[in-house]
Amino acid sequence: AKGKKGRQGMLARDLDMEDQDPAEEEEDDEYKKWIDEQIRAGGAKMPRRQIATQAITDGKDRRSYRPSQAKTGTDVTAEMRRISESLSSLKENCAKGGRDLGQLEREIRQTQDDLRKFRIEMETMNKRYLFYQRLRDKLNDCLDCLNTKAPVIEEAMVEMSEIYTAQAKARRQHFDLHVRDESEEAFGANSGADDAPKEKKVDEFGREVGMSYNLGKEQRKKERDARRQRTKAAGAREEGLLTDNDDETTTYSDRRKRLLGEVDAIFADTEDDYKTFHAVKDQLELLKRNYPQAYTDTYISLSVPSLFAPYVRMELLKWDALQTPRFDSMDWYNQMADYGLFGDISDGDPDLDVVPKLVEKVVIPYLTTILFTVWDPLSRQQFASAESLVRDALDHVDGKLEAPQKLLATVMDRFHAIINAHSKYPLVPEPSQADRTLRERQWHFCLRRWWRALKVLRQLVRWRSVLSSDVVRDLALSHFGDNLTPLLIHRSRQGRTDEVLTMARSALEALPAEWKNLAVKVVVSALKKARIDSRSLSTIRDALRQQA
Repeated sequence: AKGKKGRQGMLARDLDMEDQDPAEEEEDDEYKKWIDEQIRAGGAKMPRRQIATQAITDGKDRRSYRPSQAKTGTDVTAEMRRISESLSSLKENCAKGGRDLGQLEREIRQTQDDLRKFRIEMETMNKRYLFYQRLRDKLNDCLDCLNTKAPVIEEAMVEMSEIYTAQAKARRQHFDLHVRDESEEAFGANSGADDAPKEKKVDEFGREVGMSYNLGKEQRKKERDARRQRTKAAGAREEGLLTDNDDETTTYSDRRKRLLGEVDAIFADTEDDYKTFHAVKDQLELLKRNYPQAYTDTYISLSVPSLFAPYVRMELLKWDALQTPRFDSMDWYNQMADYGLFGDISDGDPDLDVVPKLVEKVVIPYLTTILFTVWDPLSRQQFASAESLVRDALDHVDGKLEAPQKLLATVMDRFHAIINAHSKYPLVPEPSQADRTLRERQWHFCLRRWWRALKVLRQLVRWRSVLSSDVVRDLALSHFGDNLTPLLIHRSRQGRTDEVLTMARSALEALPAEWKNLAVKVVVSALKKARIDSRSLSTIRDALRQQA
């Protein structure tokens, strides 16, 4: 029975072995090979049956033991190398993954930073946009206002210029009538009174033409007598050195007062922000301070002078230049002097030229009008004012530009006009006049004219440091020879050498040292042409050369 059961068990194992798949059979073959190798290597010889039984009794399934996994030393080394390579590859992949993760984290942080930056920029751009909108609206309103008011202001400037011109013309005509009256008293009616009525005429209504002139002539004589009394009371002062406004201050006509009242009302119907340039100036400076690049890109600095010009003209209309001859006495100048000058200012900043441009385009033309009309070149009081104004103008702009050149030419034109007007009337008494009273009148008239010519010379020479020295010198020497020398020749012919020397020395004192020798040559040459006796000529020449 036992044998039968043993055979049945072996049969069952064989059946099981038959049921094994090819892979298990390969493992059995490998197992057998391994047993044979162990035997050859000196292992105990064991029957297969016993080996199989031992394996069963050990409770170990052959299939759970994988002798195929047992390798030789070479195979184990190769396997370890393969595993090490796999591990290295895994480590590299892990490191790469870490790097990728770090890169992603950095990109996420950068994206978040960019997002915050874009949000800030968006807020900034929104603020900038709103600021631009407000500035645009304010500037549009300002431009609309100025487009309406600027022509009115310019018309007021033209009317003010007409007032100044009319006043200047009346003042010069009044002075010329005084000189003409005196000339007629001394030399007769044909001594330069070209436009005075020569005979009695009547108009279509039967009124005598020239009656107002005759009535005015009497009034002017009273004025001259009163002035001569004041001259004597003031001391030894030559009457010819007086001018019409030596004792006067600038007065304003009713027409000018009315015009200034109209000027004050020009901005009466506008908002407070546009009545002056302060609000617009603050907005433009805020733009430059907050958005300097936008301020530069829009070339606002080039438009600022034109934008503020109407406001400057408004203030110029009220400015008494000869009484307060300083630019800093005007509010616009003090406010615009530091316009845009904050932060880092480069030499090429266009805002540095805002005030010079206003001076060139607006102030200098106005000063030119003042010097041509209101200014009296022979007034000592007004000389300091005029010189200060011209110097201030030249300090702000290049003297070679058209506007300052016209200003300087106006000064010279005024002196040319005075000198030409001076030569219209007799410079020396008539040599054949027998009437002693008339001779005295003529002498006093010519003497007053000589002292007036001397004053013209003195005032002209004072401009040599402002105007071209050569131009002033040429005009001064020409005036010296034409209007001062004739009376010296007349007195020399009468043998009044001492008197001639006194007068000539007074004239030379008015000239700078470097011009005196030239003036002496002018006097000596004129005396030679007049054929003054050699003794008097030698005396005068030596005395004048010694003084020079």
